[in-house]
Amino acid sequence: MHTTFDFHGYRVVVAGGSRGIGRSIALAFAEAGAAVSVCARGADALAETRDAIAAHGVTAHAQSCDLADVRAIEGYVHDAAAALGGIDVLVNNATGYGFHDDDDGWNAGFQVDLMAAVRASRFALPYLKASPHASILHTSSIAAFHPRRHGAPYAAVKAALGDERALAPFFRVPGLSRSRQIETYAESQSLSVWSADEVADDWHRGITAEQIVQRAMARIEAKGHRGVLLLHDIHPATARAVPMLLKRLKANGYRIVQAVPVGDRPASVPERGQADVAATEKPGWPRVVSTVISP
Repeated sequence: MHTTFDFHGYRVVVAGGSRGIGRSIALAFAEAGAAVSVCARGADALAETRDAIAAHGVTAHAQSCDLADVRAIEGYVHDAAAALGGIDVLVNNATGYGFHDDDDGWNAGFQVDLMAAVRASRFALPYLKASPHASILHTSSIAAFHPRRHGAPYAAVKAALGDERALAPFFRVPGLSRSRQIETYAESQSLSVWSADEVADDWHRGITAEQIVQRAMARIEAKGHRGVLLLHDIHPATARAVPMLLKRLKANGYRIVQAVPVGDRPASVPERGQADVAATEKPGWPRVVSTVISP
């Protein structure tokens, strides 16, 4: 994977960085040249992520840490700063997965999602004050605006970390549910509303890139050789599967349409006629609208 970002000289700490979004953030910073430290509870996943970071030729540090324990957080932040030579960026990414509306769910969300971010930020602050690039990033969730059933604790703590002004141009409605209010608002903001016709189970642990491609192709074909496929590109297996899937689709005569921000044209389309570009009637993001995939 190629990155256009340059973070050489940066020292990045990712709290909750051994899997999923946190791991992807850590590896992206490492690929861009940053020295990276990650923490989590699982030793095996931490060791694998540390090695993946080091493979980019940068300083890599990993340490087991219970992010519900204030003293463990303090020790980790100081050890990470010592290993990296300071801290420029702190990423608070941990979650206690408070998906049960009971005391355990609320306590997990409060201690891990919210207080771990507060505590890590507090202990990192002396190092950040010495940095010319000081930044703190919190991982929030669209669940803060659209809580799932029984997910009140998770939604509440993510709302505490989030900022409604920072919503990305692309966001997913939980459960792919439809709402006239959401669609009306999106239309007023010149946002295109899409839905998914099929999935490839790429969020399952242990699934391989080859299995993702096989399931995607089989389900697209079963849908009449067309549709919108939902993939989760934060997962390593999905990242490996995407180029394989594109090659399979091309080999089978499918047409693929890429959506890009306003004013951009997909640089990856080498020949005229391989992409359909359609502008929305209103100015805004996105300008390019996807059509179906079809043979």
